[in-house]
Amino acid sequence: MKRLLYIRWTKFPDSSAMSARCLALAKLFQLAGWEVLVLSRGSDNQRKIKEHEGVPYLSVSGHYQPRWNRAIDLLVRIPLFAKKLLKEQHFDGVFIGMINKSFLRSLKSVNLSNTSLFYDAVEWYSPSQFKNGEKSRTYRRNCNWITKGIT
Repeated sequence: MKRLLYIRWTKFPDSSAMSARCLALAKLFQLAGWEVLVLSRGSDNQRKIKEHEGVPYLSVSGHYQPRWNRAIDLLVRIPLFAKKLLKEQHFDGVFIGMINKSFLRSLKSVNLSNTSLFYDAVEWYSPSQFKNGEKSRTYRRNCNWITKGIT
């Protein structure tokens, strides 16, 4: 069975729409024959693998406030735990919901030669929704993130 590390930058499990989306996507991967582990922010800081509705998950933070703690989760804790998991265990795929530069830097130091990288683009906007269309800096940056490989 193929193994997938699903990295979420939002709380899981939670009652939010993003948590419901994460759960639904994880179950779809399970139906397709993948063994899924969700790595996310959450209310459980024991850092033990638990299960929510049949989906194993690992929470790396138990604090939602103050704001700086959320920033530390996003910029340090989640990339650090992802790197640790990828070094210690074999995953056939990494599914991420948001790309940031610190996460990409942490992935560069891990051997991902036979690992597929999936990106979940929750929302996508056409060029017509930007003031300058395809010339818009934001539009080009989003396109670059989606098409750029890890080198």
